[in-house]
Amino acid sequence: AVVVLGVKKASEGEEAMRQRSRTSPAPKSTAPARSSGPSRAGAAAVVVLGVVACVCLGFSAMAWKNGGVQGSMAKPAGRISTKISAAKAFASAAKAEGTVATRASKSDKLGGDSPVVSRRDVAVGVPVGAGLAAVAGKAKAEEGSGGVFNVEFEVQLTADKTDKFVIEVHPEWAPLGAEQFKKLVTDGFYNDCRFFRVVEGFVVQWGINGDPDVNKKYKKPIQDDPVKTSNKRGTLTFATSGKNSRTTQLFINFGDNTFLDRLGFSPIGKVAGDGMKVVDSIYDRYGEGAPNGSGPDQGRIQRSGNAYLEKNYPKLSYIKTAKVA
Repeated sequence: AVVVLGVKKASEGEEAMRQRSRTSPAPKSTAPARSSGPSRAGAAAVVVLGVVACVCLGFSAMAWKNGGVQGSMAKPAGRISTKISAAKAFASAAKAEGTVATRASKSDKLGGDSPVVSRRDVAVGVPVGAGLAAVAGKAKAEEGSGGVFNVEFEVQLTADKTDKFVIEVHPEWAPLGAEQFKKLVTDGFYNDCRFFRVVEGFVVQWGINGDPDVNKKYKKPIQDDPVKTSNKRGTLTFATSGKNSRTTQLFINFGDNTFLDRLGFSPIGKVAGDGMKVVDSIYDRYGEGAPNGSGPDQGRIQRSGNAYLEKNYPKLSYIKTAKVA
C-alpha cells in the first residue's frame, strides 16, 4: 500500500509539470531539449516514501522470521524434551523390572566319581522377584541356627603317631551345612574315615565311611548355602558333585582357594589355633585320586570301604574319633 501511494504521488507530480508546460512554454534555446520528468519535489517524495516502505517491509520480515523460527522450533524442542523425559522414565522402569544374570562358571572338577569338589552351574536369568524370594529363603535357613561350636578330631597320622586338631564351626556362615556336619559328627559317621584325597597345596578330603552299608544311610543331599566367607587356608567346606548335592564329604583348604567361592562352595568353619600344623602332617604321598592320579578311587571306596583302602593304600592317615567338644 505504501509503494502504491508513492507511485500515485509521483504520477500527480508529473501531471502538474505537464500542465505548467502547456501554460508556460519554455524559452527558446539553442540547447537540445531535455526529456520531461518529475519535479524535484516529486522525486524527493518518492524517495522518502520508498525509504518508509523499505523500513516497514524490513520490520515485517523480521517479525515474520522471529515468529516463524520461534514457532517452528518451540514445538520440536518441546517434543525432544518430552522424549528425553519418557526415555529416563522407561530406563528407570526397566532397571526396576530387570533381571539379575549369573555367568556360567568353569567346570572346575576337583575329585573323582562320587561327591567331589566340583560345580557345573549354567548361566540363568533370575527375576528380581525370585532374587527377593531367595533372600527370604536364606533368612529362613539361618533362623534358629545355633552359635559357634567346636569339633575335635583325633587323627592317626602314621602308624606310630596320633594328634588332634579342632574345627571351629560357624553356623552363621552356612547354617544348613553346619547342621549337617554336627549331625554326622554326633552319629559317629566320621570315626575311622580315611583322608583318601590329599593334594599338596590344595585340599585334604574325607567323608566316605569305611562301611558301605553306613554310607547308604546318608545319601540324602542337603540344599546349598550361600557363600558368606572365602575358601581360605584352614577353612572347612562340604564337597559337592553339583548343585544342592552335599552329603557327607568334606575338605580343608591347604591354601587360599578363593576361586571356589564363585563356584558356590560355602565354608562352614575353620581349623582353630595352630591346628593346621597337624593338618599339614596328614599323609599325602598317594596324591590325587583316580582317575586323575594314583590315589584311591572313590567309587571303589563306596563299594568296598576300608577293606579296599587298607589293602591298597595302607599308609593313609585317618580319623580315630570326631566329637563335638
